[in-house]
Amino acid sequence: MMNTLIVIISCIYMARALPHPEKTMRVEKTKRDAGAIGLHHYNVHAHEMGTLVEEKVDVDEERGLVSYSIPQHNDIDESVFVYDFKNNLTLMIFAQAGKCYVAPLDDRESQDPKTTVAAFQSTGEQEKAVSGIETDSYVIDGGEVEADAVLPPDLVERCSGMSMSRVKPMLETFSFDSDGK
Repeated sequence: MMNTLIVIISCIYMARALPHPEKTMRVEKTKRDAGAIGLHHYNVHAHEMGTLVEEKVDVDEERGLVSYSIPQHNDIDESVFVYDFKNNLTLMIFAQAGKCYVAPLDDRESQDPKTTVAAFQSTGEQEKAVSGIETDSYVIDGGEVEADAVLPPDLVERCSGMSMSRVKPMLETFSFDSDGK
């Protein structure tokens, strides 16, 4: 007789675009803060699962930040992901739910600011083959924390009035039977 261990954990799912031949993306540089050194703003028009999505990407080279503002679409909630390369953390903001999550930076999720700017500049406003959806899972690591205890001062206000938790990547799941098979 096979007994299967099933573990259910509250998770946060993160989705982002990855190259997919049947989808397209177009990047346009915006004029916001034109002339400010090291600040770059882009609108990324991507088709995800048949829906045209306009993500806003802000890059601050001096502060080492890359931020993605993702509107609600399909089964994805409106969210903001901030990759802080100076402090090695990822901030995930779900304002409608009133939740912020902080995780260690995984540099496979986003490119550093200089590489992000170079990639967007090389893409220009041309159509480019893009992505499907990649999903990462996180598990809450402990209870709620105060934003000013885990975030640098310049990011604390982004989570003002929201609950905050640390999260860590969820490990792969597995099952086994009682005979060890």
